Amino acid sequence: MANDLTKLAARIANLERRLTQQTRTSRLAYSSLEDGAVEVYDADGSLRAIVGQQPDGTTGINVVNGPTPPTPTAPFVESALAALTITWDGGFADADYAPLDWMRCEVHIGLAPDFTPDQATLRDTIESPQGGTVTVPVPYSTHFVRLRTRTTSGVAGAATSTVVGSPRKAATTDISAGAVTADLIAADAIAGKNITGGTITGSTIQTASSGQRIVLNYVTNTITVYNANDDVVAQVVPEGNYGGGGFWSRGFQSPVNIYSQLANGKLIFNTIDGAAITDGGLSFTLAPSSKAAQLVIDSGSATQANPPATIRLNAKSNSLARPTVTISDNGSGPCDLQVTGKVTANGIGTPLVARATSDRSRTSTGLTDDPELRFTVSPSTTYLLTGWIKYSAGTDGDIVLDWTIPSGALGEWAGHGPGVTLISTNDGPGTLIADTASTRGYLLRAESNDISQARTFGGTGDAQPYSVFIMGILRVQGTGGLYALQWAQGSSSTVETTVFADSWLRLEPVP
Repeated sequence: MANDLTKLAARIANLERRLTQQTRTSRLAYSSLEDGAVEVYDADGSLRAIVGQQPDGTTGINVVNGPTPPTPTAPFVESALAALTITWDGGFADADYAPLDWMRCEVHIGLAPDFTPDQATLRDTIESPQGGTVTVPVPYSTHFVRLRTRTTSGVAGAATSTVVGSPRKAATTDISAGAVTADLIAADAIAGKNITGGTITGSTIQTASSGQRIVLNYVTNTITVYNANDDVVAQVVPEGNYGGGGFWSRGFQSPVNIYSQLANGKLIFNTIDGAAITDGGLSFTLAPSSKAAQLVIDSGSATQANPPATIRLNAKSNSLARPTVTISDNGSGPCDLQVTGKVTANGIGTPLVARATSDRSRTSTGLTDDPELRFTVSPSTTYLLTGWIKYSAGTDGDIVLDWTIPSGALGEWAGHGPGVTLISTNDGPGTLIADTASTRGYLLRAESNDISQARTFGGTGDAQPYSVFIMGILRVQGTGGLYALQWAQGSSSTVETTVFADSWLRLEPVP
């Protein structure tokens, strides 16, 4: 029994000795991480760091959920040439030193004093916790600057108060007059830039020394354009070139080379070698005293035997006279005018034609415009009126024709068509009937009527179609507008009054 107790005591002592050795040895001295990571938590159980394999596949130490960093001291802002110089002294408004997870100090610039720093206002960073200075280019206006710090875990601190600043423009304190001389400017140092509001002096300024280029010559007061073959193709000259100053250009073309010149109210065309007998072109003349103006278009001519064609557009001095267009043989005689296609113009006889495309019937005595037999007429224009109206009407209903005219329009019209009674050799007034072999006949209306006066024409009630042949004149005054045929029954009748398809009206403008 004593021997067993001795053995038990020895084993307990051995275990205590081995336990003491284990507690004195590092627990990870002979450990490794296999495709994993060790997560570090604070006393509140919040994840603060990941050591080892990161979620994105990289390996390292990733600090997360760090505390909010302190606020930097307000920046010192100075004006610079088209920029602001911003300095941070490395201090903090609410801490004595930078936290160990400090990463950088952000420089934000906004246009309002109460702007909120964000990615859009971030203009630069200071990478040292001891402070630093950055220069930020800005437009010429007032700007507001704020700083804030950011930690390695991505947490941003509160921003500083706003400091205002404005960039300065170049002045005598930057570049004094005459400070930059020709020997101080390197070759090709000025390229692709604008020179605004200054004066460049010298005898010649050119875009290239040879080949295709533009040359401004101070001595001759000319601007000359050359092509790739060193040929002059255009020039702005004060005087003396091709009959005068202004702008002229040269076109190298087959079979002859042509030049054009714009000067003294004229655009002139001719050959370089002067082969054309007369110039072609446009010219404008104005006589303020007589209030007359003229624009002349001249074709020019190649030989004396073929005089040029000329078009003259004249604005007359007399306010009551209409402008004129003259087409002539160099102003001395008539010439032919050839037109391909349809000519549409007011005042030269181009007719206006309206045709009914379907039959239309009415049983009312109220005059209304026909939807197809109508025109839009021009002011101050005279028209000859012709037409043919095919209709049928009852014996009692008949048909009344009238017109819608523009305000102030004048003129007359006549309608040659059957009257409401017939001529008879029998006793009694007689009635209008269809054509038969008898001693009776039609009463033909031939009165001349005012352009706004209505006329009634007869019907026989047996669907017999009749015609009214229309002639007249319409003189539109200062107001143009709608000119339309109106029609209705002369007396109320249940027998329809019908205007048939292919009835037509025609207006022809005349001087």
